[in-house]
Amino acid sequence: MVDDTLAGDRVAIERPRLHRRLLASQYLRNNVLLFAAAMLVGFGNYLMHPLMLRLLGVENYGAVISILTLTGILAIPVPVITIVVTRSASTLNAEGNLAQLNDRASLSCCATRQ
Repeated sequence: MVDDTLAGDRVAIERPRLHRRLLASQYLRNNVLLFAAAMLVGFGNYLMHPLMLRLLGVENYGAVISILTLTGILAIPVPVITIVVTRSASTLNAEGNLAQLNDRASLSCCATRQ
């Protein structure tokens, strides 16, 4: 128990211990789960390369790694485009310009259908 002074009176306040608060935190549990999943995927990727090299041989492994590398390089602009589109949509929504927002959404749908 911790004594806190409030207007000259002593008031006893029970504070939960740090580890209890951390275990009760949904935020912390979710982040630990995300961290564990990312570490598991990273370890799987670490094991994948020697296994693929052994199964495919040097020439085929080089071709697969070239395709994976090209895919990774071409995927770099995707998060940037997502941020720009999200910022534009949130600005239009905040201004209350829903008609223009709907027009842009319909244009993007038409562009993906063709």
